[in-house]
Amino acid sequence: MTTIAATLALLLIGAAIFFRRNRRLHVPMIAAAFAIDLALVLYVELSKHAVGSVLHHGGTLLWFHAIVSAIMFILYLVQMRLGLRLLRGNHLTRRAHRRIGVAFVALRLVNYITSFMV
Repeated sequence: MTTIAATLALLLIGAAIFFRRNRRLHVPMIAAAFAIDLALVLYVELSKHAVGSVLHHGGTLLWFHAIVSAIMFILYLVQMRLGLRLLRGNHLTRRAHRRIGVAFVALRLVNYITSFMV
């Protein structure tokens, strides 16, 4: 179940990148991916007490996955803020949105891969 949801979120991000110039598609796809990823984190925390597991029993890989996940969510929020500025016409943020987007996608891929390893 969680694998399907994580894969769907990743596919939505990929589709949003493909449609990056079409705001009517890009924005809802990214918003849906964020909602799925946030729901996944909440589900894992509530069902498996993920934070407690990391703090008490976490090995190096689990810590790495948790840190990547936290940074990824921070970048999600930064990207949304920059994206809203772009939507409002502040095109000076376009370069930052692209650069942070590359880092975000890289971290999201690392997060996806390490989720199968922890």
